[in-house]
Amino acid sequence: MRNIRKQKNLPQREVLTLEVIADANYPADYAPVLTKMANLSAIERVAEKDAAAAAFIVKTTQYFVPLGDRIDREAEIAKLGEELTYYEGFLQSVERKLSNERFVQSAPAAVVDKERAKKADAEAKIADNPRTAGGVELTAAMIAVQGVSTRRSTGSCVLRGSTLRTAR
Repeated sequence: MRNIRKQKNLPQREVLTLEVIADANYPADYAPVLTKMANLSAIERVAEKDAAAAAFIVKTTQYFVPLGDRIDREAEIAKLGEELTYYEGFLQSVERKLSNERFVQSAPAAVVDKERAKKADAEAKIADNPRTAGGVELTAAMIAVQGVSTRRSTGSCVLRGSTLRTAR
């Protein structure tokens, strides 16, 4: 809960609701303690996840915090943009290293493999960033659940000034 509050800039004094898809590992006995410590109004059992909820997993139990209108959309869009810029720059630096024939030939195979893994990881993070989803408008659900794959093969979203446009 602390991580969700920190990531989404939700103050501790704000009362939240926790939804849970309970399984054998769900500690129902700790619900009153969790309610008090995390400042929750209730812990509700649900069958499926709310699209606009932040999620986390403990053991095999899935927990969700419905965010609704609590998300600062502009701040989340800016954060996603900064993250995308970082990974694009990181990817360029790794690609420069791997395109250097001298580095590839003289470096140990483990180092080259590690750089290739970094490249694959950066490409995956860029593809999974909602800002790169081709023609997809950023919705509250996409912002709430960063890391949802929104890949499409029809272009990418780029930020120009303060507006979001689709590049083709």
